[in-house]
Amino acid sequence: MAISTKKPPRTPEEFIGGAIDERGSGSNVAEKVADVLVTKPVPDPAPRSIASEPYIRDKKFLLSIPSELHKLAVEKAKERKISLHEFILKAMDKTIREI
Repeated sequence: MAISTKKPPRTPEEFIGGAIDERGSGSNVAEKVADVLVTKPVPDPAPRSIASEPYIRDKKFLLSIPSELHKLAVEKAKERKISLHEFILKAMDKTIREI
């Protein structure tokens, strides 16, 4: 397969259009993909569900904490049998919700 400089497809129509372009307009693969997308519509997500909200990337940031606090967090995470990362996220969430 040749390397392409085209942007990746972002909608189902662009995806199908790309399959048709590469395989030809009479391709069985492109027709099957189009049939599946047309005959099986995706139901609308329930209101206020996670799926109904637009996707927002997780925020990443560097966290620097004192070594004593790190040791304490590691101990607490081991007691609860969860990862340090998960423990820090839960602790932050609990603290933010209490304020």
